[in-house]
Amino acid sequence: MRKPKKLENDIIQSRRAEVLTLHAKGLTQKEIAEQLKVTTPTINKDLSALKEQAHERIKTFVEDIIPQEHQKTVAGIEAIIKEAWEIARTADEQSVALAALKVAHECYTTKLNVISDATVLDRAREEKLALQKKIAELQNPKPKSAGPVKAVV
Repeated sequence: MRKPKKLENDIIQSRRAEVLTLHAKGLTQKEIAEQLKVTTPTINKDLSALKEQAHERIKTFVEDIIPQEHQKTVAGIEAIIKEAWEIARTADEQSVALAALKVAHECYTTKLNVISDATVLDRAREEKLALQKKIAELQNPKPKSAGPVKAVV
């Protein structure tokens, strides 16, 4: 009697996860087969399937995820630039206007890096979050203290 298809697939996926772990630890196909009590051709087939899955994941990442994240990052930076210029334009204090222009300048630099080198995407995303935080601080300034005024540059 054959196992139901779902159960069989679950067993295969579970075994492949174990094969991958053991292979990552440096075991040979023969050693993995002995440890899992299956044949070496089964391990060979599992490793081929895992390699194909990895290729598909990388392909999806390169063709779909990276371009989408790149586009979102650039759009986010452009939104921050727009907001920074608006803050600079409407600021009552010169120090706030200068701080907003500094944020805009940082955004232009980040945008150039993102556009010219997509491998900086992770760093750009972090920088975008930091710039968004600076914008939020400019939009919601803390009340002035009675002490001396320092220009933010």
